[in-house]
Amino acid sequence: RGFSPHPLQWAATLGTMQCLSVIGAVIVAIGKGFCFRVPKEAGARGMIITSFICDCALFAVPILVTVLLFGGAMVLKFSAAAMLAVRAVFIFLLSLISWSTFLLFLTRLAEYIDDQGYADECRTLFVWCLGLFFGPVLIAVLFILQLYLGALLLASIFVVLMMLGYAGFGIMFMLRTFRVVLGLRTLVQ
Repeated sequence: RGFSPHPLQWAATLGTMQCLSVIGAVIVAIGKGFCFRVPKEAGARGMIITSFICDCALFAVPILVTVLLFGGAMVLKFSAAAMLAVRAVFIFLLSLISWSTFLLFLTRLAEYIDDQGYADECRTLFVWCLGLFFGPVLIAVLFILQLYLGALLLASIFVVLMMLGYAGFGIMFMLRTFRVVLGLRTLVQ
């Protein structure tokens, strides 16, 4: 028999995820709200607006999926797993667009204030951003390939090492992005 959590366990898990999503969305919205003060001449306004809209949608998607999961999903006959998969796809796409447009915003801002160093760093971070979003897909494909070849122990070790590397890469990405944001903020003031 498979594992079938109690509906209250699902509700508690989704409720916790929803609270964390709301807190994160509010913090990001406040930060990006400050970015609207960048002069129009920078040509970056469209990028920050797009990023902000995606962040607002990221706030709405978990709520919508939760409502559908406990209400509409029962009527529409979708399984909880299918609804969570739909949620994951939407969150993936909205996050990718939000981060990408935010980094393009930072690139244009750096070019506007004529700081080529920060502009180059933002372009590098843009490539890193793509790696962070598509890295797990590559890890999964390589893991499946190793399983197909019958190397279960090797596949397990590989996944652990790749996930540790991926986590380190993600932390470096966030720290470098934070450094760029602080540096540009100091130059703009």
